[in-house]
Amino acid sequence: MELPTISALEFSQIRESIKNYIKTKTDFKDYDFEGSNLSMLVDILAYNSMYSSYNVNMAANELNLDTSVLRDNVVSHAKRLGYTPNSYTSARIEFNITANNISQYQSIYIPAGPLFSVTQNNKTYTFITRDRYILNTQGVSSATFTNIEVKEGQEFSIRYTVDDSNENQRFFVPNNFVDADSIEISVISDPATNLEVEYEKKTSIVGVGPSDKIFFVEEVQDQKYEIIFGDDVIGRKLQNGEVIIIRYVITSGSTANDIAGSQLKFVGTVKGVNNGVETTIGAVNITSTPLSTKTDGGSEFEPIKSIKYRAPRYYASQQRAVVNNDYESILQNIYANADLVRVVGGETKSPPEYGKVFISIKPKVGSKISPVEKRRIVDEIKTYTVGSITPVIEDAIPFTILLNVNVVYDKNRTKNDPASLISLINETISNYNLDDEFKNFNGIFSSSKLICSIRDIDSAIKFVVLKPLFMRTVELFDNLSYEYKLDFYSKIKNNTEDKYTMISDPFCIKGFNEPVFLAAFSDKFASYNVNDCSQRENADIYLLTLKERVVAKVGKINYETGELNFTVVACQDAPINIYVVPDSPDITTGSDTYPNIEVTDVNPLDVTEYSNDDLSTEAVVPRTFTSTTSSGDPLGSNPINDVPGSTTVNPDGSVTTVDDDGTATTTNPDGSTTVEEPTTATDECEKLYAKISAQGFADNATLQALATLGCPPPDTDIEDFTPINPDTCS
Repeated sequence: MELPTISALEFSQIRESIKNYIKTKTDFKDYDFEGSNLSMLVDILAYNSMYSSYNVNMAANELNLDTSVLRDNVVSHAKRLGYTPNSYTSARIEFNITANNISQYQSIYIPAGPLFSVTQNNKTYTFITRDRYILNTQGVSSATFTNIEVKEGQEFSIRYTVDDSNENQRFFVPNNFVDADSIEISVISDPATNLEVEYEKKTSIVGVGPSDKIFFVEEVQDQKYEIIFGDDVIGRKLQNGEVIIIRYVITSGSTANDIAGSQLKFVGTVKGVNNGVETTIGAVNITSTPLSTKTDGGSEFEPIKSIKYRAPRYYASQQRAVVNNDYESILQNIYANADLVRVVGGETKSPPEYGKVFISIKPKVGSKISPVEKRRIVDEIKTYTVGSITPVIEDAIPFTILLNVNVVYDKNRTKNDPASLISLINETISNYNLDDEFKNFNGIFSSSKLICSIRDIDSAIKFVVLKPLFMRTVELFDNLSYEYKLDFYSKIKNNTEDKYTMISDPFCIKGFNEPVFLAAFSDKFASYNVNDCSQRENADIYLLTLKERVVAKVGKINYETGELNFTVVACQDAPINIYVVPDSPDITTGSDTYPNIEVTDVNPLDVTEYSNDDLSTEAVVPRTFTSTTSSGDPLGSNPINDVPGSTTVNPDGSVTTVDDDGTATTTNPDGSTTVEEPTTATDECEKLYAKISAQGFADNATLQALATLGCPPPDTDIEDFTPINPDTCS
């Protein structure tokens, strides 16, 4: 007798298995199943078996954390590991609030409630404080409330009365978008007095006694939260008739991140008190100063994938931070907006910093964590650290890959028009940005993998050409002579067709009244060592004016290793971007950086329209200095003014005349003169530039002199310009 096929799961398979089984019976040996009423019964049995097997399979899957698909079940499994998934969290920011003309008040205070408001994308966000701030102002005309933290959202409350007769009584927060960290509990034991006793939120039972007034917060069904109280063993048990007051904040999550602090408008009140009489201080006397440039810290519910990943690792850390993995697991729970976390011991630094652990966090929304959030994270992580370890929060460093994409396709073999292709390519690159191998510290960019993904979009695509540029951001220090060091973790192309292999955004330099930028010249413009014509591995980094005239040498670039350094005294603390042309697009970024792709342009080209230039993979560094809004040092002088044959009237009234040999003679208002001989290579370079400009072309002798001095070439728009290679190296 043939047994049913137990492994069959599809309806048709189960039906066929039942029919084969019935056919083994002699009574149904020659029965026509397809045309009889028995066929309907077989269908019913098959459907019933299929549904039963499906339900059993799904139920079995939900019994384990790894295979669960329903959030309620995933959260329940995580709860057994002591892990509470992250809720919505509020964006936050700190302000200093100053009240003026208050000499008539003995004290002033800010009441709890809304303090700031802003409208973004047709939605209004309110930032509140939940504390009352008081200052003694006796005898002063102005006073400042410092470090006032405000959180986005609105506060609500709900009351429950404890009923011992109801064994199934539970205490829920009736909203999904609750910041679980904002939940505060007060209990009124005697309704006649209305005296509220505050309870403390706990995340573990360590150190909790039977009489401690504590509560726990747990996520339950439908992404709501339940408040759990003690049982007289772990915390105090609530008594019959007591009134519970639950206060909480409903928030918009990450949509309130990245709002400029300067855009938040003060809508709160500051009150003055004199002899018990309160008066609202006029808004004209209130000024507020944000302590961070933007809001941050907001996030949504932790996704299921993240819960499955973090819960067992959080359990493994046992709520103590000892090794790097412990810090990473705990930090993901402390800061819900964390996208990437990297932890290294201070002993690995150069020089070593013993007793410290350095934590780099890349937020999901925004590029940096505000000082407010950094302080909060440090305070919370200290409760988990072992010994006298000092946690230090560092900004994660982005490594940006700028991509120009040329796609050659046959328009006669596709239904996609150019606009559709561009959209699909951008979507493919966005998905690649989320690739686990790419989106991480030490991320790996594989051009071949991305090219294959783009070619898979449409069979009509023939060629995909990526033209990458690498970009890194440098934070400048105002009025400080500092050596800046960067690593691009890849060989830099030194023989580009373009004039520059490396370039920066324009910025302000101390002493110069106009912006300047950094640049390194291509080998085709400054390629050989003059003495032996050998190819250079290192090149100079120059400071140039916006007219591309050289000011000075300020650093070196190593084409083989991708490292560069430069020393300047900036007069700004705003960051600048530095761009290089990579020799190969494939790269593994450093352990302290994470990669990110930004698409600069996508060009779909028909097979009948493209040229060989379109297939070139060499990119051109952007000339951001041509459209800069940057300014120079207002107290500085013109970086290029000692041009031979020129006369300059100086701000103090003196007149400087430069002779043909570069000697500068300054006649002062009192009639005295000062003579300054040219002593630097930069002066000699300028003399040679002026000579070329005057004669209209660059002769070999002058070009050889430029190369000997290490000067970059003159402007390429001079007639008959040739590269500054010595004749023997041509």
